[in-house]
Amino acid sequence: MSGLGRYFGRRLLLLIFVVWCVLTIIFALFKLLPGDPTSIFVDSNLSVEMIERQKTLWGLNDPVWLQYLRYLKNMAVFDFGDSFFQNEPVREILLQGFLGEKFGRDSIWEAHLAGELWNTNVPLQAVLDTFEYSLRDVINWQVGTRIPLNATPQSDIALLCGDVPMFSGRMGRKGGNIAVRIGEKVERIRGTP
Repeated sequence: MSGLGRYFGRRLLLLIFVVWCVLTIIFALFKLLPGDPTSIFVDSNLSVEMIERQKTLWGLNDPVWLQYLRYLKNMAVFDFGDSFFQNEPVREILLQGFLGEKFGRDSIWEAHLAGELWNTNVPLQAVLDTFEYSLRDVINWQVGTRIPLNATPQSDIALLCGDVPMFSGRMGRKGGNIAVRIGEKVERIRGTP
């Protein structure tokens, strides 16, 4: 074997050793933590027999050495089990995260999300005027202080969604309330919020 082949062979063995050490430390840490997964993911109102049955299904009643060997085997074949929250294999979830659309998209979920986004409430602000005052002046304001605005009843009102200007319009009345009639959409420069 050439010097380069021996070098790569040693590096590969070192990599395998380091991965084994990391996996062993993770396994040991989970074993040292108080409780077990059943105390987190199984309803505490279940009978002791039901909880023991779930521990048996998850292999938690097996000897620690057998749990360790099963864990190493599963890690070697990238079998991370099923997600308790999404009820699908963790491997598939990770692949979707890394590969994105190349791996596949969930069109049902996307349609549901799009529908929910359209029904999401967003805060809107109607801004008559903005101005700056010194902090000293603001601190000295009292109830009854009058603040002059650079606006008239014909001034445009800015409608903001968060900090993003969306529309401008004119102030008026509808019924007994003050209203804003949208006059135009504010065009934003690409790349700005």
